[in-house]
Amino acid sequence: MQTKSELGYDENGKKLHAPKEKPPKTVSVSISRGTLTVDGMTGKAALNYEIKDLKYVYVYVPGVGTTIISNDPFPGAVEQKKAFDDKTLTVTVGDHVLQLASDNRLLGKTPESAYVLVDRSFSVPTKFPVVGYGPIRVAPYAWPGSKENAVLTGAIEAPPLPADLRPTPLLQPCPAGQMRTAGPPVLPGQNVAPRPCVSIASVQTTATYARQAALPMGNTQASK
Repeated sequence: MQTKSELGYDENGKKLHAPKEKPPKTVSVSISRGTLTVDGMTGKAALNYEIKDLKYVYVYVPGVGTTIISNDPFPGAVEQKKAFDDKTLTVTVGDHVLQLASDNRLLGKTPESAYVLVDRSFSVPTKFPVVGYGPIRVAPYAWPGSKENAVLTGAIEAPPLPADLRPTPLLQPCPAGQMRTAGPPVLPGQNVAPRPCVSIASVQTTATYARQAALPMGNTQASK
């Protein structure tokens, strides 16, 4: 009697063995802290996907349509060479450039082609870009949700502004009868040198002495 594991014997008395079948080749892709940019502008951030078997990546951009991308040829798709390049996937759709960047390498060490098809008739009810993946190359497509960044959950502090974008703080006004003398110009991001308040009367006296000291010198030059 034959079973799944015991196939019996052939006419020559030799034991039968089940043919060994190679499992289908799969391509796994890990997208960590991915960022989607459209023409250089960030459209989606903090994308995290663990794709066990890459078939298709979907990128919907309002006004552009849904772009279907694969690492293997499929009907209607156009090859774009070196689209998969280390940690980035970059494709051109008409006049627009879509790029998906990840902290991890997407495919192999050497650049690989992507096969791209644009479905301009399929839209998503959102004003913002959407990224998804799945095994279907015709609408409706699969749009699984991105995993949440475990490290970024809860309240977090925003990164500090670059030095050249930090505003120069205003100095507190001086008390009545006092003023601050003019100082050197301060560029954005530079520290302001201390400028203490001084008496207005003392400043006026200093200025008067300076003018009087300059008068004889001027008269002497005029007489010469």
